[in-house]
Amino acid sequence: GWEADVKEAETNHVVYPSLFDRFLLEMQKKQALHRGDRSHEQLRALDALVASGLTYPGWEADVKEAETNHVNYPTSFDRFLAEMQKKQALQQGDRSHEQLRALDALVASGLSYPGWEADVKEAETTHVNYPTSFDRFLSGMQKKQAL
Repeated sequence: GWEADVKEAETNHVVYPSLFDRFLLEMQKKQALHRGDRSHEQLRALDALVASGLTYPGWEADVKEAETNHVNYPTSFDRFLAEMQKKQALQQGDRSHEQLRALDALVASGLSYPGWEADVKEAETTHVNYPTSFDRFLSGMQKKQAL
């Protein structure tokens, strides 16, 4: 609860003064959420995404995680929101993202190596969670097919 946060803030002030301002901001964000204040731009973006009609499995837990990221890891919030958007797009069958188009083209070329179906699912997960690793993963699939 807030009492533990106050004690930690006091400790940070004495022992880790460079962390105090950040921790105080976290406390303010927690209090704003508790009051139902969703005026922060990150929360407005999250609320807009929810209002658009999330339907993918686990979206409710992702909303809670996004709120936690807003409070504790604000620099990772936008990345996580993008992951949620990608999950919803996949749920709706939207494969217009260039990474998914590249994956679909590879599948259409006639993948036949053992385990390619599992690799396609893993490629979709990589697209959502680790987009900077996607090209490397796709290249690995192409190499498997060439063997």
